[in-house]
Amino acid sequence: RSARGRLQSTAGDPAAQLDLDDAAWMQLASLYRKLGDHDVLMGLYEKHVCRSTYTRRALEAELGGDVDRALSIYEEAVRAHDPHDSQFAGEAQRDEVSEAEETLWFNGRLECFSRLGAWEELRANTLAEVEHDEERLLEPPYTDTYLAHYLRASLKLPQHHAHLSAFIERVLKRDKHSLPWDRAAAQAYLAVCCEEYDRARFYVSEYMGAFLERWAALHPLAESARSAALQGLQWMVEVDEFLQLIGKESNLATTAPLHRLLSAWSRRYPSPSESDIAVWDDVVACRS
Repeated sequence: RSARGRLQSTAGDPAAQLDLDDAAWMQLASLYRKLGDHDVLMGLYEKHVCRSTYTRRALEAELGGDVDRALSIYEEAVRAHDPHDSQFAGEAQRDEVSEAEETLWFNGRLECFSRLGAWEELRANTLAEVEHDEERLLEPPYTDTYLAHYLRASLKLPQHHAHLSAFIERVLKRDKHSLPWDRAAAQAYLAVCCEEYDRARFYVSEYMGAFLERWAALHPLAESARSAALQGLQWMVEVDEFLQLIGKESNLATTAPLHRLLSAWSRRYPSPSESDIAVWDDVVACRS
């Protein structure tokens, strides 16, 4: 079922309050996930959300870094609770789960697709969650979870760049606050891919302004939020360096300026311990 279908299925249900309680615990668990406190995260899930062994096994694999195994378990859980899958008929009767836990499986799959770089699968499954209606990505129940996945997957797939650019422009005309604060980074990257370098410079400048504004608003002790804000900075700095390189005709007369830039990049990589795999993927993809 899509996310919309799962939300609608609780309407008028006497167990809806229980589902709301589960959703509240999931929101709290989501905060601890962002903070990187995996022990508290597992405790919250096991005590307040998990009713299925699938969930525990998948979370243990995911938090342990075995993303491929976690995805396999999430997929198995989804099939086991699909009434239309005859292979797993009867599983749902033996292992009842809440709507919140079922949603966790679907969202876990998307997170695994993202971490594995399975962009086609991520985009297709994200759209399936909103019944292939992009406008629903902007609705409150779906924005926090699905919009970022959709933008990221579409950005990684060149065949969807034109459509993504049109989508962003369409949303900006209605309400720019519907998009993530760093959406200008995506626009800068799209402009570079289209060789529209002046437009790319505008978006890089817009991104830098948005970054400084966000950074200034973060409390000095908000280490997790500050680290998250820094994650996307390197690839935008390198886009800016590329634009500066090609912006001067003298830099194109010889290969020396290009070699200096490539030499600087070869000594500058994200942190192996502090940077998420998504940061590495962004930097490598941008350089390519």
